[in-house]
Amino acid sequence: MLPIKLACIGFGHMSGAVVRAAVARGVLAQENVMVSSPSINAGLKKTEFNHAADNVTAIKQADVILLGAKPKDMPSVCSEISPMVERAENNPLILSMAAGFNVASYFKSAPVVSVMPNMGVSVNEGFTACFPNQVLNTTHREMVSNLFGSTGAVEWVNTEEAFRLYTALTGSGPGLVFRLMDGAIKAAEAHGIEHEKARHAVVKTFLASALMADETGLDMDALMDKIASKGGTTQAGIDSLDRGIDDIYQQAIAAAFQRAVELGSPDNSSGAPP
Repeated sequence: MLPIKLACIGFGHMSGAVVRAAVARGVLAQENVMVSSPSINAGLKKTEFNHAADNVTAIKQADVILLGAKPKDMPSVCSEISPMVERAENNPLILSMAAGFNVASYFKSAPVVSVMPNMGVSVNEGFTACFPNQVLNTTHREMVSNLFGSTGAVEWVNTEEAFRLYTALTGSGPGLVFRLMDGAIKAAEAHGIEHEKARHAVVKTFLASALMADETGLDMDALMDKIASKGGTTQAGIDSLDRGIDDIYQQAIAAAFQRAVELGSPDNSSGAPP
């Protein structure tokens, strides 16, 4: 268990999933988590964690500050807490989940890591890309790896360009996969299968395929060869996809990457979810 106190500013679906997974896996002690969230303070949402009346109170004893506020609120949140963070003797670690928002510009001496978890963290099968600023040390790195490792895989990148690519590939990735699944469901419905039955079949097929790829470690070509036979039904379907699927998916990743670049430009100060 990490001997740290964590403050979470903003407690939405993603940040909540990360914190709950870390506690469930024994990485964090529940009593060492402090949450600050307008919806909790207003009584609109409940939490099992300690919660503070305001952001400054929440971070007073924090070793790690997880910024999970809404993108539009990030500038005001960072402006509010940065003076206390800069004066803190324990030099708290700042973790930002806002895509495209330059958190490091608000904290001149504090260690900052931009993190991009995806929706898989809610089922402990997430993928989190991490991009540190220059102040980060080995202890901080291990702390972040343990925290997000409780929710799935962690990948460290050394450039902002690589971080933006992972934002497109894995941050936005579940949405793209859901779109592919939606296409499969619609194809089944077009051939007369009821929606719920089509959905069940497609979800189970995608799940089994992902598990096979993960557990075997084989390349996709090798996995396709295990299923497709010359002149068979699978090969016929693959041949049809080969007429455009690569270009379509590359265009989708390129579009998401370009949007990540735009969000990270000096003209954009709000950040936005992937």
